Amino acid sequence: MKNSKTTSANSSSILDEGQIKFMSIPPGFVQQLMEPSEWHQSRYVKNFHRTDNPHVRLVFYFRGNPLSEDEGGNFFRLLDTPSHNLSPEEIESLELMLYEDTEPEDFDLAVARTEELNGRDVLRFEGTWKGSNLYDVGIFILANPTTHVVQELHFLAPVKEYEDFKHYFDEALTTVLWT
Repeated sequence: MKNSKTTSANSSSILDEGQIKFMSIPPGFVQQLMEPSEWHQSRYVKNFHRTDNPHVRLVFYFRGNPLSEDEGGNFFRLLDTPSHNLSPEEIESLELMLYEDTEPEDFDLAVARTEELNGRDVLRFEGTWKGSNLYDVGIFILANPTTHVVQELHFLAPVKEYEDFKHYFDEALTTVLWT
């Protein structure tokens, strides 16, 4: 992106990002500083990428607006059940939250499940963006069940290189401490 800058992050970097109190940033990743004009004012994005491959990214994302009462309730109820693969009906109940992730012409879904991540229930949504051929592992966190605010963490990599880099994301997830 034009006018963007990078700043180094080492493997012991601490983040205070919404519900994530601490998370190690994988070695070889740097933060891409984004100018406010590069994203909508109500949204928040913090983007890290590999120094040797800027297409391999770790992205913290907050959409800026809570989910509707119905969709927020659906998400809360899903996370309140034991870990499981989502049914097509459950995926459909979250289609506004998941945006294009539920559109087969845009996104080839590989994994949709709830799971426990270091003591917290999250939604894991994985697949390939057809337009960019990027594999996306999305972790959706219900930041506030009352106001239905959702925080997202994404790991993206070119499909052909995903297996080479996924261990960085898996290792980083083991370090997550929640607020």
